[in-house]
Amino acid sequence: MVDEALKLRREYRVPFWEAVLLIARRDSIEVDAVLEAANHHQPMEAFKNIDLVANSVTPETLDGLITSLESNQVLTFSSQITLIDGSTIHIPMLDFRIRPNPENLNLATMIVDHAGLSGHIFDSGNSYHFYGTSTVDGAAGLANFLGKFSLFAPFVDQRWIAHQLIEGACALRISRGKNFAEPPRQVRYVATPGSNRTALGS
Repeated sequence: MVDEALKLRREYRVPFWEAVLLIARRDSIEVDAVLEAANHHQPMEAFKNIDLVANSVTPETLDGLITSLESNQVLTFSSQITLIDGSTIHIPMLDFRIRPNPENLNLATMIVDHAGLSGHIFDSGNSYHFYGTSTVDGAAGLANFLGKFSLFAPFVDQRWIAHQLIEGACALRISRGKNFAEPPRQVRYVATPGSNRTALGS
């Protein structure tokens, strides 16, 4: 079942867990156990968290943290920023589900622009990541942002969005990873929201 799901993901970009659930239902393979596995969420608090003061977040600081990682570790960046008054804001972040190529980079740009945002698009090695240059307020603002972008599935990773909603914060990898020899790299800056807006599917 897992092999078939991986093949579907590799050949057709079918989300892995969607493929597993459909195959399990089709073949009557311990659906209850599969649902239990699909329901798993690994909270951020289970990992080592490093709080940084805003003015200490520099390329040198991040390079130092990445250099100190062990071979089986990755460094992720959290969307959550805690202000002096104790309130929280979030950096808008997205994980796309489209392979890196010129056509799909333009598609990611269209989606970001269509939503009226400015920010940086990164090639993750498998797809694209997005970091906005504005912020949203608190849990409600983040939920509203992620909810709107879930409407762009399957171009954005809907399961990733679900995990971020459960967590109440977003996280994206900024270092090398188990399956990635290089960290994500910036490939485009999207500015002037709405200037190139095109209705998807029209």
